[in-house]
Amino acid sequence: PHCDIGNEGMVALCQGLKGNDVVEQLDLEYNNIGESGSKAIGDMLSTNNKLHHLDLEHNAICDTSSDFLASGLTKNNTLANLVLCQNQIGNEGARKLGKMLKVNRKLQKVFLEQNPFKSGGEQALVNGVRRNFHIQHL
Repeated sequence: PHCDIGNEGMVALCQGLKGNDVVEQLDLEYNNIGESGSKAIGDMLSTNNKLHHLDLEHNAICDTSSDFLASGLTKNNTLANLVLCQNQIGNEGARKLGKMLKVNRKLQKVFLEQNPFKSGGEQALVNGVRRNFHIQHL
């Protein structure tokens, strides 16, 4: 945490994690990760079969970034905990995550506190959880 990895560093890290069979937890809060870093994370999540916990709290994750993450999580079958608190996820990003929650059956805990989405985004998340009995915390 707090290493200021940024987007370029995240792209490099994710390249190494695509074939990962060891690392189960990544704590990447406060690292200035934005759209291109989130795209790399989404790509990595679509093929990674070991990671169980991903903490992306307090980065620069926005609606577009959420779309990349949701796309990867739709294909992921190992990540159980996702922390996205204190980012810039608005209604559109929350809708993308809600749609992903309808199909992802491994996520158990998703933390989204202190993001700027409003009731439209909240409703999309609730709709996603209604179809996913694996979620224990949202």
